Order: sequence, then C-alpha cells, then structure tokens
Amino acid sequence: MSTRTFDGGGSSLATTIAALEAANIRLGPEDHVVRTSLDTFDGRLAAAGLRLERRCGAADVLELRGPDGVPARLTLPAATLPTTGGSDASPVRTGVLDPRDLPPGPFRSRLTTVTRERVLVSYLTLVTRRREGDRPGREGAPTVAVGVDRWASLAVGRYATRRAPDPHARDALQAWTAEGWAIAAWTLEGWTLEVIELPGHPKPAAELVRRTTRRGLSSHEGDALDLALRRAGVDAGGWKGPARTALDRHAPALPGYRTVLRDLLASLEANWQGTIEHLDSEFLHQTRIAVRRTRSVLAEGRGVLPVDVRRDQREAFAWLGALTGPARDLDVYVEGWSQLTSPLPAAAARALDPVRDHLVAQRAAEHTTVSAAMRSERAAAVLTAWRAWLALSDDAVSGGRRADHPLGEVAATRLREAQEQVITDGRAIGSDSPPEALHELRKDAKRLRYLLESFGPLGGRKRLRDILGHLKLLQDNLGEFQDTQVQADRLRSSAAETAGAGRLAPDADAAVERLAGILEARGAAARDDFARCFADYSARRTRRTVAALIDGMSR
Repeated sequence: MSTRTFDGGGSSLATTIAALEAANIRLGPEDHVVRTSLDTFDGRLAAAGLRLERRCGAADVLELRGPDGVPARLTLPAATLPTTGGSDASPVRTGVLDPRDLPPGPFRSRLTTVTRERVLVSYLTLVTRRREGDRPGREGAPTVAVGVDRWASLAVGRYATRRAPDPHARDALQAWTAEGWAIAAWTLEGWTLEVIELPGHPKPAAELVRRTTRRGLSSHEGDALDLALRRAGVDAGGWKGPARTALDRHAPALPGYRTVLRDLLASLEANWQGTIEHLDSEFLHQTRIAVRRTRSVLAEGRGVLPVDVRRDQREAFAWLGALTGPARDLDVYVEGWSQLTSPLPAAAARALDPVRDHLVAQRAAEHTTVSAAMRSERAAAVLTAWRAWLALSDDAVSGGRRADHPLGEVAATRLREAQEQVITDGRAIGSDSPPEALHELRKDAKRLRYLLESFGPLGGRKRLRDILGHLKLLQDNLGEFQDTQVQADRLRSSAAETAGAGRLAPDADAAVERLAGILEARGAAARDDFARCFADYSARRTRRTVAALIDGMSR
C-alpha cells in the first residue's frame, strides 16, 4: 500500500477538484485536521521501518504504518496527549507520549517492543483543511482513496533533528529557524493531493497518478506529512548519535583534539534539554556519556591542549559528572526493578514495593537537583565558555608542546599507555585480590575504551570493532561485579530507611536478604568468571590487533 503526494504549488485547487470529480472521486466535506509525526528522539521507529502519526480531526487517532504500508490504528481517549491552543493558523502543540501509557493491546506492544524505555516526541505538526474521498468499484467498495489538504501552518518540534541541507532539493524551505530550544513555526500557502493505493487495487491508484501527472503537478513519495518533514528540513530518522567527524592522523594534534571535543559538545547539547525535562532516562544516559568522554579527552590532552583551558574544563566537566551520577544510578535501579526482583516469589516481590517507591522518590529528587543545576547560571556559563573556545579558528588557538605533533602519533602514545596499564593491572589480579583492584581495572578499561572510541578509527575501523568487542566482554564482567555489590548495598540501606519510616512490613526483611543474597551470588559468579574474560582480552591475538591499530595510527 503506497501513497503519492502531488504539490499543488500555485496551480488552481478548484481545477484539480473538478478533475477528481470527473474521475468519479467522491469527496467528503472539509475538516480541520492536525497531523503530528511522532518518534523517539533517536528515531527508533524509523530504524525499524515504522512511521507513527497522530491525526486529530473528527477523532483523535494514532496511526502506525509498517513496511507494507498498511496502517494499524488506535483511537485515543481524551487528553492522552496534552494540547494547548489550536487554530487554523496556530498548530496544536502536542506533548510527549509515553507508549507505556497507551491502553494495553497489540498496538501498544508493537510500539514498546521498539521504543523500549524511550518516549515519543513530536517531530513536526502540520495543520490543514482536509477533504477525503474515494472512487467506488463495480461492487461499491473503494478502489482508490485521496486526500486534499489546504495547508494552514507547520511547526517543528523542539526535539526534531535537522536534516543535512541538500542544495539540489527544490522542496527545501531553507527556513530552519529554531533558536536554542524554541519551536520553529510558519504559516504556509498552498495545497497537496494524496493518491492512496488501497490493498488489492494497485491499478486505479496508478491510473490516477498518471492522469494527475499529465496535468503538470510534481509528485513525491509518501503523504503530505512526509512532504512537510522534507520541506521543513527535519530528519525523519531522528538523532543518529554522537557525530564522528573524520580525522587526519598526519594533521596537528591540537585541531584533531578540538574536532573530537566539538563532536562531543554537539552530543551534549542535543541531549541537554531532554535531560532537564527528564523526558526519559536515555537523555541523561547520553548526557553522561558525552560528559565522561569529554573528561577523558581532556585528561589525555596533556601537552596538547592549552594548560588553562584543560584545567578549567576538567573542573567544569567533573562538576557535571558528579551532578548527574546519582540520578543515572537510580534510573538504572528503578527501571531494572522488575528484572531485579524477578527471581523472588510474587508475594516476596510485592513485599518490597515500599522499597521501590522509596527509590522512585529518591530518583525524582535527584532529577529535580539535576534539572535545577543544568538550568543554573553556572551551567550556562560552562557551556557558553566551552562553546566559545571550540568555535575559535585553529589559527587563534595555541596549545602545549605537542600541539603541532601529528595527531596519530600523539593518540597512539596515549593508547599504548592505556593498553599497557590494562594488561599490567589485569595480570596482577588473582583469586585473592581485593574488590578495589577490580574497580581500578574497570577505570583503566574505561580510559582505554574512550581513547579507542575517540581516536581508534585512525588505525582502522575493522581492527577497532574487533578490539572493542573483546574489551566490552571484559568491561561487562567488571561492571557486573561492581554493580551487584552496589545494588546489594543500596537495597539494604533503602530497606532500612523505608523500615525506619514505618513503611516496610517486618516480614519483608527476609525478602530483602534473599534478594541481596541473589545479587551477591551474581557478583561472586562474575568474580569467578573474571579470569576467563581477562584472558580473552589479553590473548596474543587481541594484543596483536591492538598493536597493529596503534602502529596504523602512528605510521
């Protein structure tokens, strides 16, 4: 099932209506319609070949289309999506929709399977005056459908991602006007005609497309909402993740480091507002990743970055890291609660509900703290100063004694040091080593991982993927060991706080200890498996691959 949309441009709508009626198309009355394109911020529906639209007209409906083009529809109860205002000239502004809040059933299940922890945000809202129609076949059933829209206004959602400009695209408005986190909106003139193929009837739609094309109208794949996304310059695929600007290993190190830091700033800024509003936990997670990677590049920038810039920004990003850490830890704990308590009998798991409620309240408080701090003058000053320095031309910036050395040579030296640290510290760990030794190795592995992700492509992407696969196995093992310890400690402390407030039944103590014991057993199993995971990473084949990557960077 496909749709072809014709752009009326400056041609006569009345003439087109007459041509449709002459072709036996039955058109209904005109209706005020608000159409909104919805997806997760990172475009998970689009990546799965799905498209979700909310259409508000005679009814309020969610329409989900798959690769076959056949829509599944769900009529929304009143006030499912918050709206304010709304007129022909001022589009209805839709709020965020959590798919988990939809009525239970196949529609919700299909969405949440793809979106997981992410909410749906508005990419674009198109307001039109719309007439719908169809042409009946011999037996009276429709064989082709049409939609005629007189465009009134269009608004870009604040979390929409801008598509890379295409200088050859005739339909690009080149009017992306979003400033900061504002929503761009403008009033349009014109109309479009959608020709919609119905299941089992491809020929009537093809014939109507040919007839309309002969009248000189230009056409586009998809419907009017797809065309609006293209015209507004919105990337229907969403945010693709941190940018990866190509690096030159022979170029000076300072511009290369600044390029990596600019890409990380773009990632931080992309997720900043969603973290403030706590739309979903992934915004904070991506913010944390950008902060940690920035801190790592700054730390590895000794001798390359200016001393004062490196010092000031390490202090600023250390503050951001400490600020966002507790909220992220609680996100992981709360969102993983069902899986965490799944080994317990149902009654024992229910007995721990007050503990979960306590953690949820702590999580809300931490997110409030994060939001207030990220809205503060201090945070604004941090971003403004960092953005201003990274925006300077390379000629206007002088660095340390190694600033002019080849980037590949400098990065290779840092990688070699980090690799040797991981191998040395890992080999020193035995069956009787204290937990602190594994915690330190985890830090070493993170340092190596961030260096590989920032500069590893200079030595070959295939080698890099291979190394990261082995390193991830080791990091997962170290993370499981440390995280289960932390979770068991937090479970006991949270249960004690809940009991102290009189909200935990006395018989819940057994459930707390049973679950803590399960966590500790998982940690012990990870500890026992450490030798195997480290042996995989420290194997001669992997070490040779790392050496080859480092050699390729500095060659």
